[in-house]
Amino acid sequence: MLFYLKKRLSDPRIELPVYVRITVSKISKEISVQRSWSPTCWNAETGRAIVKKKALSINAKPRSNGQNQEEMVISMDDQARALKAYLDTLQAKVFEAKHRLIESGKPVTAEAIKNIVQGKDDKGYRPHLIVEIFQYHNDQVKALIGSEYSKGTLTKFTTVFKHTSTFLQWKYKQDDIDIRKLDYEFITELEFWYKSINAVTTTRL
Repeated sequence: MLFYLKKRLSDPRIELPVYVRITVSKISKEISVQRSWSPTCWNAETGRAIVKKKALSINAKPRSNGQNQEEMVISMDDQARALKAYLDTLQAKVFEAKHRLIESGKPVTAEAIKNIVQGKDDKGYRPHLIVEIFQYHNDQVKALIGSEYSKGTLTKFTTVFKHTSTFLQWKYKQDDIDIRKLDYEFITELEFWYKSINAVTTTRL
């Protein structure tokens, strides 16, 4: 398997989507990991983000956005480490999927591994999970801060995301749920939870 940046544009300053390629018997399948990274900070051989932590002057001048150079490097460092941890986890899921196929006596193919990693059943159906969709939406908003959204908007979406995740644990004892299972009962129960359990009024949502 290999993690790589899928080229779309030639400009090295533009972040590219990260994909994982799973190959079995010379047949490959690709999966988007729903993350993006800069080509200038990517190691193609290791399939991981490059951590560029540089020694900077303590008296580094702040930039126009109020963030000094040292803070920007540390922030980039943290993001690179977070991406590495995420890809390591996904890699472990791929190995686990292969092991499950072997244990069950099913054919080990790139397509089968891909389906397991994506949570699909034997027919290739993949549930549309509300928390996963919400997180993807928030990631898109974060990427567009300054151009289409403000930090305050992202903060509001993040707060609702956390409340929704907590509600799913409280009501269903699950980390996520198929969005097609949402019905009127779910909406009323969520409203009840906001008002009584979490003491949040609807005007704050």
